[in-house]
Amino acid sequence: MIFCCTKSPSKLIIPESLTSGQVNCYYRSPLEKPFRHAFSLLSFTIYPTFGMPNFASTENSRSSLSPYRPDIDGLRAISVIAVILFHTGLGCPGGYVGVDVFFVISGFLITGLIVKEVDKGTFALANFWERRCRRIIPAVFAMTLGALAMGYWLLRPYHYIQMAKSAIAQAFFGSNFFFWRDRNYFNQESEWKPLLHTWSLSVEEQFYILLPFLLLGIHRWNRRWLVPVICIGTIASLILSCMTVVASPAACFYLLPTRAWELLAGTLLVVCNRRRTPKIVAEAMAILGILSICVGVFGYDRQTPFPGFSAILPVAGTMLILISNENSLTFLGRFLSHPMLVYLGKLSFALYLWHWPLLSISRYAADGQLSTSITIVVLIATLVVSWVTYHLIEQPIRYRKILATQTSLWVAVLCGWLSIIGISLCVYCFEGFPNRNPLANGERPETFPVSEIEAIRTGNLPVLGAPDNPVRSFIVWGDSHSAVNMPMMGELAKRRGLSGFAAAMSSSPPLPETMNGWNRDLMEWNKGVLDLIEQKDIKHVFLIARWASYVEEINKYDLLFGTDPLQTFVYDNMNSTKSTDVAFTVFQQSIRKLCNRLTTAGRHVYIVPQVPEQGSNYRHRQFIAERTWGWIPNTQLGISKQTHLARQRRVNQVFSSLQSTLVSVLNADESLFDSNERTILHKGDVLIYSDINHLTIEGTYFAIAPLLEPIFDTIAKSEKSVK
Repeated sequence: MIFCCTKSPSKLIIPESLTSGQVNCYYRSPLEKPFRHAFSLLSFTIYPTFGMPNFASTENSRSSLSPYRPDIDGLRAISVIAVILFHTGLGCPGGYVGVDVFFVISGFLITGLIVKEVDKGTFALANFWERRCRRIIPAVFAMTLGALAMGYWLLRPYHYIQMAKSAIAQAFFGSNFFFWRDRNYFNQESEWKPLLHTWSLSVEEQFYILLPFLLLGIHRWNRRWLVPVICIGTIASLILSCMTVVASPAACFYLLPTRAWELLAGTLLVVCNRRRTPKIVAEAMAILGILSICVGVFGYDRQTPFPGFSAILPVAGTMLILISNENSLTFLGRFLSHPMLVYLGKLSFALYLWHWPLLSISRYAADGQLSTSITIVVLIATLVVSWVTYHLIEQPIRYRKILATQTSLWVAVLCGWLSIIGISLCVYCFEGFPNRNPLANGERPETFPVSEIEAIRTGNLPVLGAPDNPVRSFIVWGDSHSAVNMPMMGELAKRRGLSGFAAAMSSSPPLPETMNGWNRDLMEWNKGVLDLIEQKDIKHVFLIARWASYVEEINKYDLLFGTDPLQTFVYDNMNSTKSTDVAFTVFQQSIRKLCNRLTTAGRHVYIVPQVPEQGSNYRHRQFIAERTWGWIPNTQLGISKQTHLARQRRVNQVFSSLQSTLVSVLNADESLFDSNERTILHKGDVLIYSDINHLTIEGTYFAIAPLLEPIFDTIAKSEKSVK
């Protein structure tokens, strides 16, 4: 092999004895030498060619001459199997690296197509995007519409609205941005997001939009800068990924700038011409490549910082496999070319599209993890739907058996796009269609016309009870558990002509001088409420909260909603460590100090301990049971009294020690447990719980109102006696 360097290749005299395949001419570039050495370290079979490679005359680029490589479809099959096994929990704890393998393959194939057409002078952006559209958009639209239909059947309003938002984001190629702002990919709540997997499609779509402009721009500006620019972009993206994987893991996982290097790794394989790899070297590279991918698939897990440095192994492994099978198939290449794997590889896009929404909605219906038998049923359904999608949608549209012209394709795409946008906007505007079922809503009352912190800053807290009574004789102070009791307490007060303030802020315990991870305004909020009590001389203070959640380990069900296990613990300026022991100490000091301050001023304090927390959502399970006509029955039992008391033990001990003439503890446990000491979840057709820890309005009348009625009677009598 002879390599010739010249600033003017047109003046180069090539001996007639050499064929075009024996000569490799490249432009001289100031960055040529360092990049050549860098690539030599990666593999001695790679040599940079500073200019658009001429595939028509390069004998060593097998992939560029061959219209089809079955080993790549086999590699796709391995990748999608790893992803599916990871998502089902049936193995492959690091199977998510299959997506990274897909990225490298996509960059490799798409760049090859663009470069060939640019070399021939036949490249057109419209034709390129039409082919991408035929390959991707119809199947994605079919999956999205199918998921929205399943969502209407089984998702409750809040989750259906979230799904509709993600569908709109995907329609604009931006679902990766939506999920980046939403939550972490690896938390348990993600399993209830049917379109979560479309983040990777958005990354690829954004890459497909930008790559042609990059390649065309370099081609028209100065072709000898092609490899340096691609190398710089790849390295910069990799460095950014390694820097942000810890500092901002969600952004690193979802966004194109930190994922681009994986796609550009495939691009590098195309723009860098390579000599024919010796057979033994190719076999070794293939083995090393598959081992690198397997390390990721079987050695990584949800706790592995990813992508960043950890993604180098699967990306490099994929590159080695693509290179090693370029000229002739290795043993691994022949294995990957097995007809069964090749067929699964052809189905891989449809399998990837459908497996996640079917798994996600099934888990949602089960209110948790699926059994192995149900998981297998879901996988069979995935295979069937994927087969239908591939043969009736993907292939006919891709090969112009239907929608043969550009006009018909764009009209169909526009109709599909408008359908998704229209349906999703309807879901959003009609609040998730709560009228589908009486159990659909979560029944959370809105108590504040403005934000809570603004309400306390302006002294504009909502009023409960009789609005025409100017004397505010009581205040209800606490978190969302206070809020769910306010409609009932307002009604009790109104019947007696009383009025009081509503001071409820979600995830905000009435513990002055404390903080937690949920609410940065907690200290200001509690100080404002306490100042209001003293300024208005309010004599009766009701403290209602989910007390144990600020002190003890988080309820496991809450992890479904992405709650940080340390986020709810309270702490103060003296004890900033987030742990159960510190939280309990801070809680104990704060509640004692608060009660002492209030009672010293002659105020009466009423503490309502936390109602029993359930292990799962009875309302949700009942909704699913009714929507599936009993195919998925609601068999949930309330938690035992013993379990409840064990969780509340330390908190209840503090409350018991505070009880005095001016401090009353109003415990609803006796009303909420049946003769078998199990929590009462429903009374006839009336549900007691709206989720795992909040009572319904009917539940507050059932369990809490009997404790409060005599107290409101006493308050009313004292007011009359003063008058």
